[in-house]
Amino acid sequence: MAESNPSASKYWLARVCLHPWTSGLAWPVRKTSYSARLGSYAHRKIECRVERTPDDTGAGQAWGATPRMRAMAAACAESASIYLGGLESDTARAEVAWRVSLGITTAGTAGTPPAPLNSTELFLAEPRAYPPLPGLYGTADLVAEPRPGTGGGGEGPVQPHLLVADWKTGMAKAPYTEHARWQLRWLGVAASKAMPELPRTVTLDACYLSKEGRRPWVQREFFTRDTKEWAAVEADVHRTLTRLTGPPEGPQPGPHCKLCPVREQCPEAI
Repeated sequence: MAESNPSASKYWLARVCLHPWTSGLAWPVRKTSYSARLGSYAHRKIECRVERTPDDTGAGQAWGATPRMRAMAAACAESASIYLGGLESDTARAEVAWRVSLGITTAGTAGTPPAPLNSTELFLAEPRAYPPLPGLYGTADLVAEPRPGTGGGGEGPVQPHLLVADWKTGMAKAPYTEHARWQLRWLGVAASKAMPELPRTVTLDACYLSKEGRRPWVQREFFTRDTKEWAAVEADVHRTLTRLTGPPEGPQPGPHCKLCPVREQCPEAI
């Protein structure tokens, strides 16, 4: 089945090569890996915990959870709770939204360059409720407005800030950390544009959860809207949108080919 719209988790690839989405190539159907099933199950365990709902034992069955996977997912949920302690204390109570779907859709029809991001249609929706329109879409695990000086893990900027975070159960090493960095940057742009009334300072956290239930390792970036650094991130997103609605691009081979989902069908993959 061909994919037409890049997701936030694949933004790292879309920004350098849109061929997987504009070529019409069918993405191969692969068996869901153990790591992917663990990630999905751990996310569900965290949702049950933060929503204070009974643990969904059926979710473990759906993902074929072994006793070892169940133990690791529970440990990841405990690791997330440690991070969330910085948002849930009496002195740091934050306005928090879980699993927020964000989108930046293109203006006009396919082939028409999108309007600047400040006038491009942005939206908030139920998790993964994406419209059938050309654009970039993704779901943030956590969007919050912590009190100044607080944040995930108990620390944060001294000024009011918008916090966007994503749970990670995979490897905290290159190139995956760079992929996560661009995923969070995209989600940060979308969240700040969809909610312009929130603070100008943006904190982006990729939370690598511990499978032993310890404090997660957090890859964190700070940005301030209306600065050169933030403008460069917005320009990157806008450039990708413009290319997405333009003439189909050929392959753009490079190191990213190694993890491209259509590598086997691409004639120029390296």
